[in-house]
Amino acid sequence: MKNKYFLFIIVILLSVFVIILHLFALENVTIKREQAYLRSGPGSYYPPIATLPEGYSVTVIQDNDSWLKVKADT
Repeated sequence: MKNKYFLFIIVILLSVFVIILHLFALENVTIKREQAYLRSGPGSYYPPIATLPEGYSVTVIQDNDSWLKVKADT
């Protein structure tokens, strides 16, 4: 029975550790161009869903070579 509790505690601690690492891995970037298009997918063939002005900050969730998956409060 002690082994089950010990394993449960280890799983919980590892889960919390992974969540904390993910939160620290997020990066904020600022738009340096006059404007940037926020698209629904990684390609210029996706229609813009918003236009972000210069100086606007977004949070990078994933970096995919030349495209960034971001979280923006629009």
